[in-house]
Amino acid sequence: MRQKSKSEVSHSQIFHLAWPMIISNLTVPLLGIVDTAILGHLDNSIYLAAVATGSGLLTFLLWSFGFLKMGTSGIVARAYGAKDFNQIIACLWQSGTLALVLGVALLGVQWLLFPVLIKLINPNPEVFPLALEYAQIRMLAAPFTLANYVIVGWFIGRQNTKIPLLLLVVINVLNIIFDYAFIVGWDLKSEGAAWASVLADVLGCLLGLVLIYRFLLNDGIELKVPFASVFNKSAFRKLFQINSDLFIRTSFLLGVLLFFNSQSARLGQDILSANAILLQIVAVISYGLDGFAHAAEALVGKATGAKDDRAFQSACVKSGIWALITAIALSIVLLIGQSSIIQLFTDIPSVMAVAEQYYFWLIGFALVSFLGYHLDGIFIGWGEVKFMRISMIFCTLGVFFPVWYLTQSMGNHGLWLAFLLFNFFRGVSLLVFLNSKKRINLGVI
Repeated sequence: MRQKSKSEVSHSQIFHLAWPMIISNLTVPLLGIVDTAILGHLDNSIYLAAVATGSGLLTFLLWSFGFLKMGTSGIVARAYGAKDFNQIIACLWQSGTLALVLGVALLGVQWLLFPVLIKLINPNPEVFPLALEYAQIRMLAAPFTLANYVIVGWFIGRQNTKIPLLLLVVINVLNIIFDYAFIVGWDLKSEGAAWASVLADVLGCLLGLVLIYRFLLNDGIELKVPFASVFNKSAFRKLFQINSDLFIRTSFLLGVLLFFNSQSARLGQDILSANAILLQIVAVISYGLDGFAHAAEALVGKATGAKDDRAFQSACVKSGIWALITAIALSIVLLIGQSSIIQLFTDIPSVMAVAEQYYFWLIGFALVSFLGYHLDGIFIGWGEVKFMRISMIFCTLGVFFPVWYLTQSMGNHGLWLAFLLFNFFRGVSLLVFLNSKKRINLGVI
């Protein structure tokens, strides 16, 4: 029987880190799910279409800055493994300042960008003003939303996923409360959904700052600015390189989602609304898979900083096993619960019929895409994010768009086929990169 190394990562360690992130990640799409469910039960699907269009645009803009979370968690995890606590604090200040600057910049340009970008999505004329109003209100929270990315990433890097769980649950519970009050209570419809998200993000950011302060006090760490580290040119260059690679990678990913929404709008309002529902389910699947990716991110980063190859290997393999188990479980739930899941989102007959027609694409989505999500976590923790950029560009330009182009005669089926193949080859390409740089030993299972 193989003896386990002291430095080897255990299944319990992985699960200890993963379960809070699974729960907290699953609360994130609740923002869209609650909006979709409440608006989907109004007497006109125009409000659901407006939120689908506006939130698709916000996804493209705000999630393209998701590098703030990924870059922060990877850097902090490696610093934690190397026991460089000065760098841990420096990264908080560097990433936090960057988030504030970018958030304010977004506020300044949104009035010029949104009308143009929404026209590119090409929704129905009735949807356009509602979608524009939704997006402009939501963008008021941009600095707070980006700061939340940094806060969550910082805690993940410190191997603490319970505080992000608390933070994200509070944000999403607040959003649900405000959603019901503004949409149902005050009849603000799509405008109310936007204001609910703004207030939840602002209050969540304030809570996150308080949690960081209390966390550092409990550890006996002063929240002072380590100027030598924060303003170090080499550190800034490294931060910029990591964040730029992640920004490009995320922009291509969200470009695919924006194009998906644009094509959905061209296929009609009912397909746009049905695809919005199906993509919300995709979000649930993705966030569920991301739980073990975050665990891999934290543990691989720590092992990399500590230069512990055995821990690196076991973190990769064991978190991958759990990611596969999660994908199988999600597929079974989707297969069994089809009718109930769709009814949860809408009772508009035409939208339900369209959603049921294309639902089968979702059943295998988790099994097709889990490897890509899992390997994202490994590459972020490892610090080799350039391969994520290369993989994403290849899968977007070499898989998604060619498949979509060749299957346009299939309509919405062709769109979903391109999307699934895109996610499948994300995992395949990253696995090729991983094995070319570091052979993974399956004996660490």
